[in-house]
Amino acid sequence: MCCRVIAWYQLFVFHHCISFLENMRLLNSLKNFGLWIKENPKKSLVGSVIVVSLTKWTNGKYNDNLFRHALCHDMRHLGAALIRSQEEPKKIIVFLNPVANGGKAQSLFEKNAAPILHLSGNAVSIVKSEYEGQAKQFMSVLDEADMIVAAGGDGTVNEVVTGLLRRPDFKKWARIPIGIIPLGKTNSICKTLSSSPCDRPAQWIMKATKDLLTCKTHPVDVLKIDSGLGKPVFAMCGLRWGSYRDTLANTSKYWVFGPLKNYMTFIFAALRSSTKTPRAMELSYDNPKLLSECQVEVTEAQQRAAVTSSILSNMLGALKGILPWISQEDDVAAETVKAADSVTMDKNHLLLYDQCGLTFKTLEFMVCANQHNLNEKRENVSAFVSIEEPDFTMKDFVVNGVNQATVGEYVFANVQETIKAGRLHFKPLDAEHTWFSIDNENYEAMPCTIDVLPNQLNVIHGESS
Repeated sequence: MCCRVIAWYQLFVFHHCISFLENMRLLNSLKNFGLWIKENPKKSLVGSVIVVSLTKWTNGKYNDNLFRHALCHDMRHLGAALIRSQEEPKKIIVFLNPVANGGKAQSLFEKNAAPILHLSGNAVSIVKSEYEGQAKQFMSVLDEADMIVAAGGDGTVNEVVTGLLRRPDFKKWARIPIGIIPLGKTNSICKTLSSSPCDRPAQWIMKATKDLLTCKTHPVDVLKIDSGLGKPVFAMCGLRWGSYRDTLANTSKYWVFGPLKNYMTFIFAALRSSTKTPRAMELSYDNPKLLSECQVEVTEAQQRAAVTSSILSNMLGALKGILPWISQEDDVAAETVKAADSVTMDKNHLLLYDQCGLTFKTLEFMVCANQHNLNEKRENVSAFVSIEEPDFTMKDFVVNGVNQATVGEYVFANVQETIKAGRLHFKPLDAEHTWFSIDNENYEAMPCTIDVLPNQLNVIHGESS
C-alpha cells in the first residue's frame, strides 16, 4: 500500500513538472510572438484584419446554416401534414432571373430558397428567364397558378408585374398573391412592399421565402406610365429623373476604389457641369380622388371594353365561316386590349388637369407609389411627387447621394415642392441623353402620363412589414 502511494505521488510530481515546462514554453512562445508584433507593426495590422474578417465570415456562415436548418425543419413538418380528400397542393410559379446580382442569384436561390419551397408540400414550378424581357412573355401565356413569385431583383419584379397587368384577362389574376424573393443588388421593391431586410442577405432570402407560405397579403397601388409610343410600363415603387439617379447608375464604374466607390462616384459627379445644370420640366396634374370614385371609373372602362369585345367577337365569328384562316381567339384578345386602351385614351383627352403647365427646375424629380400606410384604410388615391431644389453644395450632394446608395432607395433631401396627385402629365424639357429609372430599370426620358391604379395587386408581406 505504501509503495502504491509513493508511485502515485511520483506520477503526480512528474505530471506537474511536465505542465510547468509546457507553460514555460507557452510563455516563451507568447513572449516571442509579442516581440514579433512589436518589430513588425504593418504585418501585424494586416494579419489582425485578416483574422478578424475570417472569424466574422465564418461566424456568419455558421449562423446562416443554423437559420437554414431551423427553417427546413419547420417546413418538413409542414410538408408532411395531411391534406383533405380531392384537395390538390397549392401551385406556386417562381420566375427566377439567374443572372441577377452579377450572376449570383441562381446559387443563392438554390441554397437558401429552393429547399424551403420544396419541403413545404406545395407544387413548385421554377421558370428561368434567359434574357431581358422574357418574364413578360412567360406571364402572357401563364395558364393558372395559386401564387406567383418573382425571384430576382427589382427588374425581375417589374417584368412580372408588367406582364401580368398587360394581360387582357388581368382581372382574373388580380387577387392572386404575388411574392418576392430578394436576389438582386438593391431589392427596393421587396424592402418597401414585402419583407424587411435582415443583417445577412442569405437570412433575408430564407425569411422572405418562409413569408410566402403564410400568404398574408396587402393591396398595393401601381403606377401606369404611358408615353403614347408603345405599351405602358408599370411601377410599384416609382419613377426617378435627375442627377442623383444618373450618378447612382454609374457607381459600378468606380469599383476600383473598393469600399470608397460610392463617395468617389458622387465626388466626381459633383464636379461635372452636367450635374450642376438643373433639369427643366413641365408638370400638369389633378388632385387626389376618392378611392370609391376611382373604382367606379375602372368598372365603367371595363364595361365599355367588354361591350366592344363582345361586338367584335360576334363580327369575327360571322367572318370565320367565310374566311376560315382568321383565328377568332387571337384577334378578339388583341381587339380587347385595343378597346381597353381606347377607353383610357378617351379619358386622357377629356381630362382637365387641376394644375396645368407648371414649370420647375430641379436636381431630382421623383414620383412615388404606395407612400401611405399599407395596413390602414384610406379614402384618397394619389402618388407622391417630390421635386428637389435645383441648387446644391458639393458636400450635400455627396452626403445625400452616398446615403441613398447605402440605403438602396430614394431618400428625400432638399425638397422645394411636394405634390399629391391622382394623375399627372410629366414633360422633361431637356431630356436629350437622359434616362428615367422606373423601379430601378432604365428607360429613355420622354413626356409621359402617369396614372395611379389603386389596389391593383395583392403582395405577400412578412410579419415585420
